[in-house]
Amino acid sequence: MGQLWGLLAACLAMRWALSDACFKPRRLYEHFPVDHYENPRNVGSLDKSAKNVGTGLVGAPACGDVMKLQVEVDKNGKIIDARFKTFGCGSAIASSSLATEWIKGKTVKLTSHL
Repeated sequence: MGQLWGLLAACLAMRWALSDACFKPRRLYEHFPVDHYENPRNVGSLDKSAKNVGTGLVGAPACGDVMKLQVEVDKNGKIIDARFKTFGCGSAIASSSLATEWIKGKTVKLTSHL
């Protein structure tokens, strides 16, 4: 589970890196992050009672963004599915969507270093 927290920390770092997106006019955006905001991938939940599903929650409702990230891992430590639910601004949603795309097919060990 420590590696899942590392992954969540990486997602938060990515969210902060994109936080200016909340304040800049749309025309300054690249198409890629806008597309992940307007058409987020992997939104939803996995079966949290499944033996091979890990769940992490980060953020605080009282002060801003909250993200729940779930990953399904196979017996070899490879992430075979990822889902998220994020409540926050556009950059938080886009970075969560992008993170789930990046981690699929990679090992938990590798993604903990993102």
